[in-house]
Amino acid sequence: MSILQEYEQHRKILGDEKIDAIPLYIAELEKLSIHLSYPDIIYSRKEWQKFEEWFENVYNIKYGKGAKGNKTL
Repeated sequence: MSILQEYEQHRKILGDEKIDAIPLYIAELEKLSIHLSYPDIIYSRKEWQKFEEWFENVYNIKYGKGAKGNKTL
């Protein structure tokens, strides 16, 4: 399986919103001098759980359906 096929498989399983949130998460970590890549998050249970927590507690507030700046449902 090619890298692009694998990425598309992740997108099918996890959904567009979570896949699109990963680069935002990586950018926020880099501000804290923490350097992770997409595979570091996807293939590590520990890092995935940290991402999930960030997604629920930060992403949904800043960018999700309830965010003041983003009214798309």
